[in-house]
Amino acid sequence: MDADGSHPAKYFPEIWRRRVESDLVIGSRLAPGGGMDIPYHRRLLTRVLNRFFRSLFRLPAADCSSGYRLYRAETVKGLTGIADGFDVQQENIIWIVRRGGHVVEVPIHYVWRQEGESKARILKFGIGYLKLVAKYWFRND
Repeated sequence: MDADGSHPAKYFPEIWRRRVESDLVIGSRLAPGGGMDIPYHRRLLTRVLNRFFRSLFRLPAADCSSGYRLYRAETVKGLTGIADGFDVQQENIIWIVRRGGHVVEVPIHYVWRQEGESKARILKFGIGYLKLVAKYWFRND
């Protein structure tokens, strides 16, 4: 959950409830019933990146990049990866799904940050995503 107010806490009880049926519960902006109040260019980038990763890796979630998540501890124990930025979201879901983990989404309504400024940098994003594709597209680990 982001600390800037963009992930409203009111969705957490449902995320917590759904943990019993899943290895990863995602608070999803893109699942039916979800939404986001963000600038157009960010909304477009979110949709394009999610569609790309979902299609390329056959991921079972509409919102692979949401940071509003709850992981089952046993599932991620031993998780090793290369991500060192926002790309950790995609790497974690790829890792979980490839090991037979179950993912569910809870629709949320994401709001633009209430405080602070974004740490997201397009160049760093791009490099991280390219490294993930190189690692996971050509290998099945």
